[in-house]
Amino acid sequence: MPDAIVFESNTGFTKRYAELIAGYTGLPCYALKESERSLKKGAKVIFLGWLRAGKIVGLKKAQSRFSLAAVLGVGIRAQTPESLSDLKAQNKLSSLPAFYLRGGMDVQRMSFMSRLMIKTAAAVMSRKAPKDDPEAMESFDMLKSAKDFVSRENLSDFLDWYKGSKR
Repeated sequence: MPDAIVFESNTGFTKRYAELIAGYTGLPCYALKESERSLKKGAKVIFLGWLRAGKIVGLKKAQSRFSLAAVLGVGIRAQTPESLSDLKAQNKLSSLPAFYLRGGMDVQRMSFMSRLMIKTAAAVMSRKAPKDDPEAMESFDMLKSAKDFVSRENLSDFLDWYKGSKR
């Protein structure tokens, strides 16, 4: 049984998922930085992190400090078997319960450098994105305006796992 939920969030979507899970499980919830003061080394935790270029931010630090019960990556792609498979492969999560959650994107909440990179990517995508590819067009739209996909429904696979792991 996990001791806590630990998360690393950039623009707030991962934090909201962590808080939703905390509300469901009754487990305490800590930002990664705060968890280093609040939890003992080796504590069993559920870790959530946002995705940057497919990598879960904060995962290596969490792995070095805690015993991970499960890992959840939060990104902007749709929740599909492929997005989960990519998450597991890019983060070497074959031996841990892992889940992909669709979070959102709000360029205004990002750092200056991140906004600059996004603006550059949007310019490139506007010239190269195939207009007949719905996923590419949706991603392009997210670069232009804030999108929020955080929902309890997106947690259904994780919550099913959590219920089963308590037995």
